[in-house]
Amino acid sequence: MSGINQQLFSTASSLQVRDVVLKSSDPLHRHREKLAKIVFDAMYQFVGLLDADGTVLEINQTALDAVGLKIGDVRGLPFWETRWWQVSPKIQEQLKDAIAKAQQGEFVRFDVENYGESSGVEKVVLDTSITPIKDETGRVVFLLPEGKNITEKKRAEEEVARKNDELNKLLARISELDQLKTEFFANVSHELRTPLALILGPTEKILNDGSNLTVSQQSDLETVRRNASTLLKQVNSLLDISKLAAGKMNLAYQVYDLTGLVRLVAGHFDVLAPQRDILFVLNTVSSLTAEIDPEKIERVLLNVLSNAFKFAPDGGKVEVSLRSQDGQAVLSVQDNGPGVSPHQRSAIFERFTQGERGANREFGGTGLGLSIAKEFVELHRGTIGVKSAPGGGALFEIALPLKAPAGVEVGASPTPAGAWAGDRFAQGMVDELIDEVDFDSGVVGPVGKPMVLVVEDNPEMSRFIRDVVSSVYQVVSASNGHEGLARLKSHPPDLIITDIMTPGLSGDQMVEVIRRDTAFDNIPIIVLTAKADDALRLRLLKGGVQDYLIKPFSPDELQARVRNWVKVKRARDLLQDQVNCQNSDLDFLAEEVTNKNRLLERSNAEIREWTYAASHDLKEPLRVISLYTNLLARDYCASLGQEGMKCVDFLSSSVQNLLNLIDGVLAHSEIESHEARLAPVNFDEVAKEAMTKLSRVAGDAGADVSFGQLPTATGDGGLMIRLFQNLLDNALKFVPAGVKPTVHVAAVQEDGGWHFTFRDNGVGISPDYTELIFGMFKRLHPREEYAGTGIGLTICKKIVERHNGRIWATSGEGVGSTFHFTLPQ
Repeated sequence: MSGINQQLFSTASSLQVRDVVLKSSDPLHRHREKLAKIVFDAMYQFVGLLDADGTVLEINQTALDAVGLKIGDVRGLPFWETRWWQVSPKIQEQLKDAIAKAQQGEFVRFDVENYGESSGVEKVVLDTSITPIKDETGRVVFLLPEGKNITEKKRAEEEVARKNDELNKLLARISELDQLKTEFFANVSHELRTPLALILGPTEKILNDGSNLTVSQQSDLETVRRNASTLLKQVNSLLDISKLAAGKMNLAYQVYDLTGLVRLVAGHFDVLAPQRDILFVLNTVSSLTAEIDPEKIERVLLNVLSNAFKFAPDGGKVEVSLRSQDGQAVLSVQDNGPGVSPHQRSAIFERFTQGERGANREFGGTGLGLSIAKEFVELHRGTIGVKSAPGGGALFEIALPLKAPAGVEVGASPTPAGAWAGDRFAQGMVDELIDEVDFDSGVVGPVGKPMVLVVEDNPEMSRFIRDVVSSVYQVVSASNGHEGLARLKSHPPDLIITDIMTPGLSGDQMVEVIRRDTAFDNIPIIVLTAKADDALRLRLLKGGVQDYLIKPFSPDELQARVRNWVKVKRARDLLQDQVNCQNSDLDFLAEEVTNKNRLLERSNAEIREWTYAASHDLKEPLRVISLYTNLLARDYCASLGQEGMKCVDFLSSSVQNLLNLIDGVLAHSEIESHEARLAPVNFDEVAKEAMTKLSRVAGDAGADVSFGQLPTATGDGGLMIRLFQNLLDNALKFVPAGVKPTVHVAAVQEDGGWHFTFRDNGVGISPDYTELIFGMFKRLHPREEYAGTGIGLTICKKIVERHNGRIWATSGEGVGSTFHFTLPQ
């Protein structure tokens, strides 16, 4: 120590470190005490020294400064009574218990809150420990408390825990939504298959027995059958996806000749190949036996071959080969189409993914075929992939084990080829690729009449629009936006009717090009599309489109709209010729004419608004079926005879049921994704709007609907109108035959919110089923007895839940029902 002293005090007899003074005259033990205090005070953490009873002997300066004390303020006090620990009696007791354990020789460590910042006002969290100090006999003579400030660490840990909890809840919600989506797809697919079967059955019956049908009738019914078959194929694909997602798709292995199966599937495309002048080559081994599920592998081959024919050009080539290699069956399908770019080769096997996207995609489809093929192959523990074919195009290669996994039961007697799916599925797949109707781009209609340009890529829909319009006007057709622009110059029209989703150049892109050219800015444009997209409709109307009509449409309505807009165009041209005025004056006059025609049209035509962007490819076949079924009922009733008309009526009813079902499904999907926009809502106005929408239903039933005093309350006005409309429609619908429906709607203030009631005199509901009726597709009565889809009350429940309310029903059989819902403040 003397050497250290000489170094410390070589220039002075004393040194000061903060408030500690070291002197050269200090004895050794005093010198050590001062050095210890300097070390204690320099530590950021809490450090103290207690006697064996827990009385304070020393505390480091950092801890004293934190609460604004001096050592004299705490020396001699029980440690738990000092300022740091007066957060709560519970914490003081916790500290006393820890000291008691340390007095028994135990090292104690714990996290605890104490006053540790801003002069003892703010609390911090300390990682605290108490170490017993023992003498040579093992007796505890001192206690050493230490504490490290871990407040920020604790906050970070709590934030991480909170985020993890949110993430777990989100993952649980995602899992729940995924399950609901799977169940939804399964339910919708099942519900769609029934009306589709009722459409296909009568249609095929009329075609098979229809020796008296005219060529036109035969063509129309073939259109209905082909589109229904296509729609059934797409519905089956949705059902397969739901089963795969739910893990309920199982394999039924059989010993099967793969060569025969490949030839069977290839045979379905024999009609298509010569129609499109495609060279269809089949190279297979003479026989190749494998243990597979033949139904699933047939679907794989159909999907991959359909994809090849879809992308192969007319006059192109599709080649199928089958060989055995290393205990596997290797199946290759290649075409000479555009191929698949490297960055898309994995994506095309994902659900709902297509090589092309957007309104101007050239090829249709749901994006499920290759996804289903991949999952079926992987269920067999095989592989599927795509690469560039020699000479260009795509080459799909499928490898399947020839043997089933060990322990799996393999059927001895193979199912007859095609028995599991029948011809309808394969026919629906091929029907999508066959152009039964040649696209006619020539001019039709009475010479000298105004010209209408129709831009529509579906040949059957284009023909139907042409037939509707050409009875009065000349019509020229185009299959996409580029052709439309060419026809615009070669056959200047008085009106343009265009779809949105057309290949190459989409309809909305074509409109933008037309409106940039002042030579064509006076031509009215009607958008006729399946996209019920409010944002797109508003954008197009602002961008120069005069009208927006949703498919399926009424032929009479389309004729009325065309007639009105052609009149506007002719009036504008006449004003231009007769009055040599500036464009601004002409625009003002034309706008006045346009407004008058819009008012006239709105008073004579019912406009049906859709609120959700439906799938173009899924609904297009149904639209064609609806149009041609109505055409059959209107124009061919005499030649069809009584039996034929029964089938047509049955078709019309089935189509309408399917339309209602899809409308309900779309409405449910919209509500599912809709975020309520809350604002003050006048429920008198809501009731008035709902009754306007139901005026025909209420009038036909002679209903007596009354309303009590309804409030102005917070809600989403659009959703509330839908809620009132559904509940009123439900009340008017379920009334015994011959009974005049009566409905009374009232509201009372309750618990700071509102309690609404809809009381009717209907057939009533058994108390056992008052909860069941709000489930998806839940019906208590046959559809023949009371019409409906089983979705309306589900939508009501979803709307009320969006407003954090509750909906329920009280009833009894034969005594009417009362539906209740609440809107919280």
